[in-house]
Parts: sequence; C-alpha cells; structure tokens
Amino acid sequence: MVIPNDKQSIEKIKKYLKVSLSANADENAKTLNQAMIMMRDLRQPDEDISSVEVKTSHSRLYNYKGFDSYLHWQNELFSMCQRVFETRHCLVNKFNWSFGKYYLHVMFYGLPPCPELSVYAYRILMQQIHAIRPEFMKSVSKNKRKHADARCLEWVDEIRSKLDRHDVPLEVQRKIGAFRDSLTFID
Repeated sequence: MVIPNDKQSIEKIKKYLKVSLSANADENAKTLNQAMIMMRDLRQPDEDISSVEVKTSHSRLYNYKGFDSYLHWQNELFSMCQRVFETRHCLVNKFNWSFGKYYLHVMFYGLPPCPELSVYAYRILMQQIHAIRPEFMKSVSKNKRKHADARCLEWVDEIRSKLDRHDVPLEVQRKIGAFRDSLTFID
C-alpha cells in the first residue's frame, strides 16, 4: 500500500498539477481526480507499510491583511488536499529567528511522498485563489473581504463536490493515527 518515493513519479505529478490547475473549479476537480488516480497507480500492494515512516511537510499559511490566523475556506482547502493525497493536517506555530516572530504553518503528515504533494497542491490552489480573489472583491462595493471569503469558500466547495470519493486504506489510517497520537501539543 506504499507509494514509492520515486522522484521522477513525484515530479510528474507535480508538473501535471502545475500545468492543469486553473481558476475554473471543474478543471481543478478533474486535475485533482487525475492526481488521485496517478497516486493509486504508483502503489505497490505487496509491500509492508509497517517499515515505512510517516513523514511531514510544512507550508507557511498565506495570510491576508490584518489576519494572523487562517480563514474558514483555508481549512476547507487543507481538508481537500489531505483527502486527495491520503494525509492529515494540523496547524503549527513556527518561530522565525530572522523576524523575531511566530508564523502559522500547515503541517501535512502521512506516508511519503503524500505530505510533499499535499503541500504542493495547497500552494498551487492558493496561487489560483490569489489570482481570482481580487475579482471577487471588485464585484461588490461593501464588505469586500467578507464577500471575497464567501466566494473563496464556494470555489473550494465546488471543487470538493466534484472530487471522486475514495477512502484511505485502513493500514495507512492506523499508521497516520499512531503518528498523530505521538505528536505533543501545548495548550
């Protein structure tokens, strides 16, 4: 059930995602479904996952002016990326010594190379949102940020609704669950 950490295969999926994603939700859903199929095709069912370590990959959150936290539609985007690439996510604060402050990051974790691909898909989709968000804001005269956030949520939900439903294999769920349980969180 493990996806081999084959650099050439990973780069092929990344290149496909980069070229195929657009502002059109239908096209994005088709692209992400195709990426799911490509990931399934890479599986080696005879391999034992007990020897595979859970890996993590981080990305700094894209914040908008005046926000030190993430928005609801960003959480939906995290969930969509974790669903497509069989990972889980959590939010972590990381200290940047250069600027002397904490920055919020999303951390995807799962079997390699899935976390890396989840972060990559998140970044690509955020680029699309950065491109279309100003159009959302121009379309109204009042409450621009609130309206743009609602439209971004609609856009993410539209893509999510068109994704093929597939379940994470039980062995992968157990491995990821054991890793999640080993994480320490400070209240």
